[in-house]
Amino acid sequence: MYTVLLADDEKSVLDILISSISWHALGVDTVLTASDGEKALEIIKSRRVELLITDIRMPRMDGLELIRNVRSLYPDVHCILLTAYSEFSYAKEAIALGVENYLLKPVPKEEVEQTVTKALDNIYKRHENSERLLLDNTLLRWLSSSINSEELSDRAALLGINIYLPCYCVICIVKKDEKAPLSPFCSACIERLSKQYEVYHLWDDNGRYVLILGGKEIEQDALEKTLETAALETDMRSAAAAVGITVQEANSLPVSYMMACEIIELADTSSSGVVMKKEINISGFRVDVLAEEVRKLFYEDRKEAKQDVHKLLAAKLFKAEEEKNAREKLSLLMKTCTKVLLSEFPAQTLVQGRLFTDWPGYDETAGEVSGKDQFIPAAVKVLDHAEQVFKALFGTLNPKIQYAIKYMRANMGEGISIKLLCTKNGTNPAYLGQMFKTETGFFFNDYLTRLRINRSVYLLHNPDNKIKDIAAQVGFFSSSYFEKCFKNQKGVSPLKYRMEFMA
Repeated sequence: MYTVLLADDEKSVLDILISSISWHALGVDTVLTASDGEKALEIIKSRRVELLITDIRMPRMDGLELIRNVRSLYPDVHCILLTAYSEFSYAKEAIALGVENYLLKPVPKEEVEQTVTKALDNIYKRHENSERLLLDNTLLRWLSSSINSEELSDRAALLGINIYLPCYCVICIVKKDEKAPLSPFCSACIERLSKQYEVYHLWDDNGRYVLILGGKEIEQDALEKTLETAALETDMRSAAAAVGITVQEANSLPVSYMMACEIIELADTSSSGVVMKKEINISGFRVDVLAEEVRKLFYEDRKEAKQDVHKLLAAKLFKAEEEKNAREKLSLLMKTCTKVLLSEFPAQTLVQGRLFTDWPGYDETAGEVSGKDQFIPAAVKVLDHAEQVFKALFGTLNPKIQYAIKYMRANMGEGISIKLLCTKNGTNPAYLGQMFKTETGFFFNDYLTRLRINRSVYLLHNPDNKIKDIAAQVGFFSSSYFEKCFKNQKGVSPLKYRMEFMA
């Protein structure tokens, strides 16, 4: 469990920081405060502190001097700068001191919580190169569409990111083999691509190596050839790469990122070649609705026979996807099952291998599918196998985490907090928060938000459900906050998402 120190001479700011963040859900059991830099330094000298959030202007010792001392004495402490002064010189000096991030007052609650969450995520992952943290945080917020244009422009100027090029594209790279290193292949890609494009690189929160390319013109075929050439040069057969769509504006980069992630997540990693292709239409509303149906199916403790429930879903899928032939429908189901498993167990490695490589019966199952009579039993086999993998992965989680997840799914429309769960199972809130992050790869509140958004997608496909009613039904007390969370996760507003389905 972690300790956070807040340093600011304004009591009102300290009160807001303490009350606006669900610290226990982030695995933080102690939040300390100091009204000036000297008191803050005394606290850090007397006890272990993982994260320091400090204002610049304070009496006796300012925030920059405090960070300078902390960096000298305790280099492992992560630091965030909180200031009402937006002068470039302060931010520049803060970067030189290795701060993880900086925030300008007054800061919206969501932005503070997001920044603190990312900082604690870095602590969990034990990043050692503090000089890259601010750059990586900015790039990740750019990819996830969680930074506004003005702030992106300010940070880009500070960090040397060119956001004014004609074209941008994202490439995602993952391992096919857990034992094989990615670094030779990634280095070769960067070296080759840098000759023609601006290239920025980072690891995202799901363990994917991400390349952001910018240039005057970007051709997808040329990028794929470059990736294949780099793989041959490094003798790298255990990597999988996906190229997102080329976009014409920096603000549209998240669209390219989402597509690259979608392709890489649903790729058959047992196939040969490095570049993964988007074989069928596996994105969009209909697939997300199907994914939520599969997810609900796997989580349910059913009284009905498993085969009967699987047959019902198979028949529903066959009828819904009229434009696809039977083999395409089966492939869609398999990839949807993969999507569910990857989204539910991001902390697990090589999930695709469990579905594809470790199931030699798939090719035989799919081989003879030509009509409904063949599709239904084949789809049942796919669902049977995928559910077995799901149950095995879920069974590796700590029983307290299993209980928490099931409770959240059953009661998402109500007010759920980590403290409430702890009263039910007798666990310390900060301990449960830390365990939840370690076991699932998500912070408690992030998992709950994601769960609610997934359920809202299922409800959106019924045009009689009003968006504000859906927001309330899945547990959002503000429809505007629901729409913001939805857009952060899906890239578009709930209304636009629904219109795609209705088209």
